[in-house]
Amino acid sequence: MKTKELILGFVKKYKIESVAVLIFSVLSAVAFDTYVTKPMPLFEVIAVFAFVAAGTFLVDKIFIVYENEIRQNVGNKETSFKVARQIAYSVVLVLEYLLCMWAVYLMNHAQILREATVFSPYEQIHALIVAAAIVLEVVLPIVIYLVIKEKRLSLKEYMLKLFMNSIFVFVICCVVLAGILVLYLICEALLGTIPYYIISRIIVFLLSMISFMGLFVSIENVDGRQSLFSKILVRYIMQIMVFIGFVIFYIYLVKIIVKLELPSNQVFVVCTTLFSIGLMTSLMSLGVNEESKYNIATKFLPVAFIPALILQIISLGLRIGQHGLTQNRYVGVMIIIFEIVYLVFYIRNEILNKERVKLEKVLLVASLLILISCFVPKINMYELPGICNKVFNVKNIDVNE
Repeated sequence: MKTKELILGFVKKYKIESVAVLIFSVLSAVAFDTYVTKPMPLFEVIAVFAFVAAGTFLVDKIFIVYENEIRQNVGNKETSFKVARQIAYSVVLVLEYLLCMWAVYLMNHAQILREATVFSPYEQIHALIVAAAIVLEVVLPIVIYLVIKEKRLSLKEYMLKLFMNSIFVFVICCVVLAGILVLYLICEALLGTIPYYIISRIIVFLLSMISFMGLFVSIENVDGRQSLFSKILVRYIMQIMVFIGFVIFYIYLVKIIVKLELPSNQVFVVCTTLFSIGLMTSLMSLGVNEESKYNIATKFLPVAFIPALILQIISLGLRIGQHGLTQNRYVGVMIIIFEIVYLVFYIRNEILNKERVKLEKVLLVASLLILISCFVPKINMYELPGICNKVFNVKNIDVNE
């Protein structure tokens, strides 16, 4: 399918999402670099349109994947089905907005307890942007899970195609930036200097539009064959680098065992990077439909991450034991939980070949962990560290992460 037909087809199929992305991009350009002068309600409106785009996309996918079940519950009439969809749009949008405002309140409350100061306007807007991003992070894994069910693909095949689509969108953004730079220099040479606020808003609008719409199209358009470029990039470049990364890690592991050293503070970050990049690369590499001994090594690579997981637990546990729980360390605990769940699902699904255990369900686990970490009262990352440190009388928490 040609690119033009692809984009037009997406816009016709998802009209609400497309309009919401357009308005979001316009408002983002208007509000860019004006945290102090622009009022808080403007940023709330921007967040709402981001929620409209993501929420309606989520609802549309739910009604596509579970259409038969929904029709049985609301009746087979088309009118009832459309009404149910409209109600679902409203419910999801309200939930997204309430979650966002709740997260902003938790950030504000934690700040007051920690520093006894009220949020400044800049901090309130920053908290709103962060909270909105977190809400979208909750929605995104669920959407991807539903698309995988709709397309009837495995997680490894889907992630390979999504990754290549994302690279294509990134290249487009880079080309647009380069083109704007060239045009700006031409205008400056021939017509005079263009004010910064004009060119900056044009850039923000175009990049917001391309990246946000590109994300939706990338998630949706995962049909077609694997390209030679994707095979070479993922299988023979990125994967080989991952193997080298694991070799370096195991050399370090032998070093600390021989010298009886405690793992350094950087171990957690290194291991997390190794997990997020390494195991995802291995998963995409398995999505390349080729049988070879190379695939066998790639398939069992996640098992080699288990020692790194143990080191992560030791490193983070020592840090929490010495200096208490902070928001960053709380996030570290959640990352470890997700890694454990992922490895269990992966081993059962890919190595033990238990088809009932679908690997894509880790996406729902990721969404649930984000939801717990940021929104559940008392056990979220803003409140729990203060509660734990108070109970255990931890005072020296101001130590570099």
